[in-house]
Amino acid sequence: RLTIKDTNAQYGRQLVDLRDTRRWVFLNTLFSVSEGCLFLQLVQRMDAGTLMTGSEEHGGAQVTYEKLFNAVSKALFLAHMQGRLKADVIANPAKYVECDKEVAMALLDQKQCGKKLALITNSDWEYTRSMMANVFDPAVPNGGSWRDLFDIIIVSARKPAFFAQSMPLYEIVSEDGLMKERFKMKRGRVYSGGTAAMVEQVFECDGDDIMFVGDHIFTDVNIAKCTLRWRTVLIMRELEDEVRAMEKGRLAYEQIHNLLKRRSRIQSVLNHLRVEMNRFMCGRETHTYGAANAQVLQQFMAQLQATVIKLDGEIGPLIYGDGQHFNSFWGYITRAGLNDKSSIMKQIEKHADLYTSRVSNFYRYTPYMYFRSTGQSFAHHRNIARNYDGAETAVLEAIFNKYDKDGNGEIDKSEFLRLASETKVFESLAAMRVNSPEMLQSTFAQTHDETHDPISAYDDSEGGEWRGGMSVSDCEFGEDPHTIDPNESHLQSAHAGMMFDGDIPTTGIEAVDKALQHDGGGVQRTESGDVSSLG
Repeated sequence: RLTIKDTNAQYGRQLVDLRDTRRWVFLNTLFSVSEGCLFLQLVQRMDAGTLMTGSEEHGGAQVTYEKLFNAVSKALFLAHMQGRLKADVIANPAKYVECDKEVAMALLDQKQCGKKLALITNSDWEYTRSMMANVFDPAVPNGGSWRDLFDIIIVSARKPAFFAQSMPLYEIVSEDGLMKERFKMKRGRVYSGGTAAMVEQVFECDGDDIMFVGDHIFTDVNIAKCTLRWRTVLIMRELEDEVRAMEKGRLAYEQIHNLLKRRSRIQSVLNHLRVEMNRFMCGRETHTYGAANAQVLQQFMAQLQATVIKLDGEIGPLIYGDGQHFNSFWGYITRAGLNDKSSIMKQIEKHADLYTSRVSNFYRYTPYMYFRSTGQSFAHHRNIARNYDGAETAVLEAIFNKYDKDGNGEIDKSEFLRLASETKVFESLAAMRVNSPEMLQSTFAQTHDETHDPISAYDDSEGGEWRGGMSVSDCEFGEDPHTIDPNESHLQSAHAGMMFDGDIPTTGIEAVDKALQHDGGGVQRTESGDVSSLG
């Protein structure tokens, strides 16, 4: 695995055009797993010189990676179409099929509550009958059959053409697959072929009155949504492993975000001090920087810069290892990096109204459940006061004024450095985002703890062992900000758990330490005054 630096050096300027099918192939189905694994194994043998192609003996052209992949793809396609794979599954279903009894219960609830159900599959009748009987018949109560769960059964549907093209319709009239041509569907029958328009006709509904559940992002979900405007549900079995992996990596994930927030606050204070210094060097008016305290502030800025560098050294390896509980090389399926969504996740949000790990998760909800997305949160929706650029300068000015013992603009060096070492105080005050020093005693803007829950998009409202739950794909999940009454005559930081009644304490570090005890911490300081060791 390449390091982040090596990856950027190797691929940072490379443009990826996914429309170039000669260069890129989407492996986005469970059928693609075997195709990708076999191709990778053959590439390793080819690179090692142990793959016998026969091209040299027969004077043929040299085998390229493209030709090798085409050969693998063709071989697996033929094995699939000739029925060899399905024959092995039918002969030993217990080896290849995972039975989930709650699927039958979920479908039965839906039907008994008035929903009309249809099974639409590309598999042929023989394979469909064998698999459905093996999986569903033992779970259907009162000796019922899997066919009792569906109003219409359609095999050999040839999706995605089923959704958009006109194809002949045949009714299967015998168990051995004898077919007769038909021109319209009737409930309670088994058909081969046909079109989605026929399904809409027999059910007397269309558009978003129909919800289509599938496990293929393009063949099922994309076409049904774009062509027919049906509601769509994507089944992703990998979600369960990913959620478990997220739970294992939760502490590391929270640690990364806490370190990033800490670094951001320290960097913000440092940036404002640098601006103040530049203004002073250019002869402009400054709030905090002057000839009398220049040396003290430069020492403080050096400490802050050292702290930022040290935090970078801690954050880097943690980010690099994020997602290792799921896949040590690629990380999570749904995330790219720490916060960005992966390509497959963006496709899911675009084409799927819901996504979940298995159909049986519907059993945890009533058939009358209406899934709604929560309001989305964008960057410009945040409290504007939190983005006020002069906030840190105002806070620093107030702090300098408090510790200006002589009242002549000079700051006691030892007292200031001691205060500076209490980084958590700086972080809390900087987070207040006040508009001016005068407002410190009376006004406090909204604060928001931006520690995101990595699995907040997954619902397990019924309790018990997590196995799935529904996720509304077109929404952002997060926590509501804490609202502070601006009319209260005290300062309160929801982030640090500090409250100063009426004014900033004038008793010095003891009052600060007492306030920090409320947050489970206290004043911690090394002899070197290293900010990173605090909080």
